[in-house]
Amino acid sequence: MDEPLKEILDRYAEDPTGADHSLRGLFSGDRQQFLSDALALLRQSLDSPGHEALVRLLAEKDLLTGPLCDPSIFPRERAIQVARLGARAQPMLDAKLARQLPELEPEVAERVLAILDVIAEGQRVVPMLRYLLRDTNPRLRSKAALLIGRAIRNPDWLEQQLREADPRVRANAIQALWGLDVPGVKSQLYLAVKDHNLRVAVNALVGLYKLGDVVCLPRLHQLAASPAPAARAAAAWAMGETGDARFLPRLRAMDREPAGQV
Repeated sequence: MDEPLKEILDRYAEDPTGADHSLRGLFSGDRQQFLSDALALLRQSLDSPGHEALVRLLAEKDLLTGPLCDPSIFPRERAIQVARLGARAQPMLDAKLARQLPELEPEVAERVLAILDVIAEGQRVVPMLRYLLRDTNPRLRSKAALLIGRAIRNPDWLEQQLREADPRVRANAIQALWGLDVPGVKSQLYLAVKDHNLRVAVNALVGLYKLGDVVCLPRLHQLAASPAPAARAAAAWAMGETGDARFLPRLRAMDREPAGQV
């Protein structure tokens, strides 16, 4: 079936209606073979209207959830691309993926969280992610914190997460609320600037910058002048996140230093 499917995709741009009819006719035959051929073609390319139509069909037929979770079918970046297209045809794709999380191995769950970070809409998946905040895997906890924070955008939630022992959770909770200018956020960021963990502190500095607070500028320059390469690297990352041209002279100087991390 591989060649007939390729032919349909190749002529899709010229005759979308006819090609779509042929695509669905092919699907109604040997569905297992169709799915196998379709996934193989999508691994190779997503560049044509025909490939996009193929993703839409698979999403409509609820045939994407499993393949998106399977690293042997799609590399992570391709899975994200496919999921982005599929979510347009199947708005509940994010919820369908989130429901798979409790059954997945940690590395696969992390992959699904990366997909949800791109396609999740509103707060729909938040109830399905909350349990991960108690997971023993710190990477899953921190990524869940980022997704939940971006969805709910609540300063009270930020205050709660800043009491977490895991610095990755604290850092991602801050990042999730970047740009949220409501009462309570700035005071939490001021406290987080004093965090003993560099990532948490610089995330808070970037958060303050995004709220128009220039208190972060001298502090980032101080970190950039630190004798510790980790501090200078953190400062360089934060300066880049701001996109502020005032940091360019410092960044150019740091770019020439021998510490590879920086």
